[in-house]
Amino acid sequence: MRRPSAAAGSALFFALAPGIVAGVGPWVVTGWEVEETWWAALRALGGVLLVAAVVVLVNAFARFVVEGLGTPAPVAPTEHLVVGGPYRYVRNVMYIAVTAAIVGQALLLGSVALLVYAAVAWAGMAAFARWYEEPTLADRYGAQYEEYRRAVPAWLPRPGVSLDVLGTRAREAALVADCLEEGRPFVVDNTNPTAADRARYVEPARAAGFKVIGYLVEGDGRSEHVGPGKAAATARRFVRPAPEEGFDELWHAVPAPGGWRIEPLLTTPPLF
Repeated sequence: MRRPSAAAGSALFFALAPGIVAGVGPWVVTGWEVEETWWAALRALGGVLLVAAVVVLVNAFARFVVEGLGTPAPVAPTEHLVVGGPYRYVRNVMYIAVTAAIVGQALLLGSVALLVYAAVAWAGMAAFARWYEEPTLADRYGAQYEEYRRAVPAWLPRPGVSLDVLGTRAREAALVADCLEEGRPFVVDNTNPTAADRARYVEPARAAGFKVIGYLVEGDGRSEHVGPGKAAATARRFVRPAPEEGFDELWHAVPAPGGWRIEPLLTTPPLF
């Protein structure tokens, strides 16, 4: 599908689906009348949540046009599976954003009825995602979707272990220890070029009974965060991951038109 057609179809579906569920529906329930007895702080929180939900929703629809070359509508699906942006963290981005938009309006307007409506709307979307959308995507995209479904949760993002975000190894180790103790799956978002770098995560995860999946992500050379000197130094230290390190699965992610191509690592040639 050409992008202009995808953009037009996505805009129409935006009006017909989120526009009705998160716009017309709340208006029918509340008439958009404000209940003044609710705390001002709650109403302010609702306004922030509503704005954030709209931003995420618009971004998600744009990704279906640019990355997927299609629309979110079942009658005009994407040519490529959309896995970028917020879809790296949860699969049901649009449904979460629509629910958040309704909850935001409920807080902003002070409406308990609208909170109930949000719960009912979420239940309907969750059922649709589970019993229609997931089987349809599995049929359309096959192994690519199955791997995406295994790697990315449906509703709640996994804790992200990133040294750039956490700042110190002590904080990183504490988060990993908490996840292992509580049995929570987590994602390590660090560059780990050597087996020793990877062992600090792999060994305790295996000892705790976790399934360990590794991804070798091949960059496109346009990172704004890593200079060419640092990238070259990392490349010189790089040791290709191997099952012997304790990985249950190893995958290779490479840039491809419209997104990423994911394939088993052992079938791909070395990067360096």
